[in-house]
Amino acid sequence: MQPTVPPEEVLAPPGRDEDYVAWRAQTDLRAPYRVAPEFLKGTKKDAAYDLDDCPLIVFINARSGGRVGPGLANVLARALGRSQVFDLAHHRPDTVLGQIWRNFDEQERLGNARAAMVRKQLRILACGGDGTVAWIMKVIHQMDLKPQPPVAIMPLGTGNDLSRSFNWGAEFEWNWIKGHASIYATLKRVADARVTDLDCWRLRLTLPDTTYKPHKTYALTEVSPQQQQQLALQQTPQQLNTPPAAAAAGGGVVLEGMFWNYFSVGADAQAA
Repeated sequence: MQPTVPPEEVLAPPGRDEDYVAWRAQTDLRAPYRVAPEFLKGTKKDAAYDLDDCPLIVFINARSGGRVGPGLANVLARALGRSQVFDLAHHRPDTVLGQIWRNFDEQERLGNARAAMVRKQLRILACGGDGTVAWIMKVIHQMDLKPQPPVAIMPLGTGNDLSRSFNWGAEFEWNWIKGHASIYATLKRVADARVTDLDCWRLRLTLPDTTYKPHKTYALTEVSPQQQQQLALQQTPQQLNTPPAAAAAGGGVVLEGMFWNYFSVGADAQAA
């Protein structure tokens, strides 16, 4: 699988450099002192040591929203542990998830009974705008993860259409970084949320020639001439004069991508 291209909101510079640098310099204060659960089992009657009710991985666009991104990243790192919070500017979702799934495979081969359970129950929290969320879902789809982990959303963008559509909220909540009660209530929502399917669909754009090709886009990738020929062979005789067969025959450019919720050419984002 070819590496996916991050959306513009991930590549953009941070709103406030000092806040982002401070977040990057933070360490998980619990890490040096943490004792693995298997070594604490049976020491307290009111604690569970072998349950993974909602194992959670967080991907956050920590550069977004001025002070919002770094502040939320710090809160989540304190709540979950820094090892489970990944800054998308430095940790690509395909790289992280690929390594986690390889770790699952290795642990299952070694006889770790918890590996299969954690793999089955793992959830992902995507913190960012629509582009960030769509990028993460695209990676999950392209990697064909088994099972596909459900994705919850904490909105950090301007439109936040996906977040609004699935009742995760239309905008960032300042209470998330003002106190622990709100962030823990939100994490509880993630754990208790009912999984709902979301339609994904493939879009192909056929352009007359390369002059129409966008300078760059994270959502669409160019279909190679060899792939165009393969697609043309799969079409019926009635489809031979339609894309992508026409592009393969006439030297056109075919762009292809996966979309969720809606497809936009950018006018709405410009207006927002």
